Formats: sequence, C-alpha cells, structure tokens
Amino acid sequence: MLLGAATGYARELVLAGAFGASGEIDAFYLSFGIVQTAHDLLFVGSLGATIVPLLHTFGAERADSLPARRRFVVTATMLVGLVATALAIIVWAMMPTLVKVCAPGLSEAVATDVIHFGTSLVWLLPATALTTLFALVLNAHGKFVLAASAYLINNSVFCILVLVFAPGMGARILPLASVAGLLLAIPILAVRLARMNLLAPVWPDLSRSFFSGLWRLARMPLLSLGIGSTSGLLMVSHLIIRGYAADYPEGSIAALGYAFRIYEVPLSLIANPVATLILPIVASLHVAGEVEQIGRLSSQILLWGLVLLFPAAMITWLNADLIVTLLLRHGNFDGDAVSVTAAALRAFAPAVMSEAVFVVFFRFFYALQKPGRTVGVSLATLGALLLLLPVTAPTAFVAIPLCLSAAFTLAAGMLVSLLVHDVGWNALPKFSEITRWVVCALLSSTVGKLALWGQASAYPWSQMTASALFILVYFSSVVLLLPDCQRVVFVAAKKIMRRRSGVGEA
Repeated sequence: MLLGAATGYARELVLAGAFGASGEIDAFYLSFGIVQTAHDLLFVGSLGATIVPLLHTFGAERADSLPARRRFVVTATMLVGLVATALAIIVWAMMPTLVKVCAPGLSEAVATDVIHFGTSLVWLLPATALTTLFALVLNAHGKFVLAASAYLINNSVFCILVLVFAPGMGARILPLASVAGLLLAIPILAVRLARMNLLAPVWPDLSRSFFSGLWRLARMPLLSLGIGSTSGLLMVSHLIIRGYAADYPEGSIAALGYAFRIYEVPLSLIANPVATLILPIVASLHVAGEVEQIGRLSSQILLWGLVLLFPAAMITWLNADLIVTLLLRHGNFDGDAVSVTAAALRAFAPAVMSEAVFVVFFRFFYALQKPGRTVGVSLATLGALLLLLPVTAPTAFVAIPLCLSAAFTLAAGMLVSLLVHDVGWNALPKFSEITRWVVCALLSSTVGKLALWGQASAYPWSQMTASALFILVYFSSVVLLLPDCQRVVFVAAKKIMRRRSGVGEA
C-alpha cells in the first residue's frame, strides 16, 4: 500500500509535468470523476458492505466451507461483471447530459473534451468493479499484499504510458493509460483466486437464499445509490466541488484535483491500510460477539489517528505553498498553477483528519452489519456541503475546498457519536489521554508559529525549520505524556537493540 500511494503521487507528478493545470486536465479530472463516481456509488458501497462480512459468515478461515465460498465468489464475479458492463453502456449514452448537470459553467471547448474523455473512460467501470471485488475477496482471506498490488500496477502502467506517449499523442493517451493497468492487474488477481480454488468452473448460486443474504446487507448502499461508502461519499463530494470550480478560470478544477492527491498522501499511508485490515478483524469479532474488544480497538485507533494525522494536517496547512512548489513546480506547471493549487491544499488540510475518521469507521459499521449508519452520515454530509457551497463558493475559490473540509468534519463527529451509541463509551480514548494530546498539540503548534516570527524573508528555509521544530516538540511531548505511545517506543527500541546484538554476535 505504501508503494501504491507513492506511485499514485508519481501519477500526479507525471500529469503536472506533462500538462500543467490546463483545460485538458480540467476535462480529464472531471470525466474521470464522473466515471469513478459511478463505480464508487454502485459497487464500492454494496461490495464493501457484503463481501467480507458474508465470507466470514461462511467461515473464511475454515477449509470445510470452501465449496460454499467458491460458489459465492463465482456468482459475485458473474453478477458484478454483467452489471458493470451494463452500467458502462448507460453512462456512455448519458455522458453529454451528465457533463451538463455536473458542470454547467464549463466552456464549450472543455465540455467537448470531457465528453470525449468520458466516452472512453466508461470502460473503466467493469475493470474497476472486478478489481474491487477480487481485492475484497483476497482481503477476507488475509491476502492483503496481492490485493494492494493491483493499484500499484495500475499507477505504474499509467505513469509509463504517459511518459512515453504524451509527447506525441498529447492528452489522447490519458484514457488508454487509465484502463491499461487494470487490464493487466485483473488476470493476476484472478489467477491467485483460482489457485485458492475460489474461482473455478462451478454453476453460480442463483437461489433466493443467496440473493436475500446479499440484499440484506447491500440494500441500504444500493437504495441510497452508494452514498454510504467511503469512496462514494468522497467521489460525490469532490465531483460536486469540481462542478462549482467550473465557474472559475481554466485550471481551477485541475488545482482541486492536484491538491486532493497531495492531501490524500498521509491518508493513503495511514488511514487506508488501517481500514483495509480492520474490516475482516472487526467482522470476526462481531461474529464472535466480542463487543468489548471492538470498543477497545476503536479507542486505540482514534488515539493513534489523532497522534499521527494531526502533524500531517498542520504541516499541510502551514506549508501548502512550499509543498506544491517542491512537488509540482516543473514542466508546464507554472507559478499561477502553484498559487491556486496551494490555496486549495491549505483549505483541504482539516480534511486530513476528518476524512480519516470515515475512511476507517465506515468499515467498522460494515463489519457490524449496519450499513444504514454510513448512509445516514453520508446524506447529512452531502446536505451540509450543498447548503454551504451556493452561499460561499461565489465569494472566493478557496471557499470551495473549505466547504468540503467543514462537511467532512460533520461526518467525523456523527460517526464517533454513532459508534459510542452502538459499542459504548469505551470506543473513545480516555479523557486523560485526550487532554494530554491537546497539550502536545498546543505546545508544538506554538513552537512552530514562534519559529516563523519575523522569518518571512528566509522562505523556504524558515518554513522547513519551523516544521522540523514542530515535529520534534510534538513527538517528544507525545512520548513523554501519553503512556501508550511510551510503551510502543520502548518495545520498538528493545527490538532494535536485540537485532543489533544478534547481528554483532553473528
């Protein structure tokens, strides 16, 4: 997953260097967003809420349940392939209408490019849907590395094709580059499932009991059009704000896209791996009736989420200009693109923490077989976003990403409240732990701001120095004040010392 996140960032570097923040990239981001949203709404929510919990219900760790699991996987593969292909045809036919609805403020030239890209990118739908299904089946059986490799392959192939062919083909290579990696990854995942005897020539289960079990968990995500999934909420939210950005000059949609990819880096490294691992773990605990253990797991995740993601959010907010300049300022990515992208990134900074909450805890509710909770939270979040944007978006471009951060903060608060209701107060960190963390956060933030006092002329070195001091003070105080963090550091230090002594003896 670390390599997948790194290549995902490299993908944005390649796009920025080859095309900058241009009208063509506005068109690509919007068309890709439309297609990806269609996938996320229908498949991510319904599959995420059903595949892993149902496979654990069958007994994903028992050899005697293999025939039932095999028939389930074969049936799901057939169903997903047929539905995704049908959806691709529908989206292909409706693409001009979808573009007008999503971004009525687009210029005619950019709108034409969106339709051209979109009618090619629709074939991502069956490829992405099958990849999602196969990855969930592998995760349910503890095969996390191979499942994560699909996205590594996809991003790597995209970068290679754009670097090689963009000088001659221009933006026409983007749809092919987007699809090619998944077409390579799907057979690799399918072969692994076949070796596990989960994909084999057996008759699919078309019985009423199969579909009733599937429908019981999938009905809320499906009836809500997939809004109750992590990706569904994320993609619909970003599609909405990109539509409002169409009223601003060309490059604004691209700036939101680049800033989105940058602020997703800490989430890809921390929140996404935790969410992937936590779904089968909580599903097993739920089947065993271990509610107390689920609560303890939740409190640990919340505490460590605060500890690890707060510095990422702070550095993103304080150093947005420096980050964008260092990472993207090359090739066709000019000073104006840096300025608008940095403004968007700074406004997205609060979402680093709030988005992590629903990325992880949506999976908790899937595992608890309560997908209706996530649907309600998503609808409230989108409602808040749609109330804020018409009022604030016309005032300034930066108001658009700020509205998203505010809506995601609402989602985080609602999820934590629902978790306490379903699991109990032990799902939260202790009050003393929260208080000590607040002291760490305030102390380190104060030191970081004081380090910048009167140092504007020394930019960017003053920014780097202030960030280094902030990190040093923050993690030092965390280790001193939070007992759980102390234990982790001491255990890690002991392991390192033992390995070193072992190497010395050898």
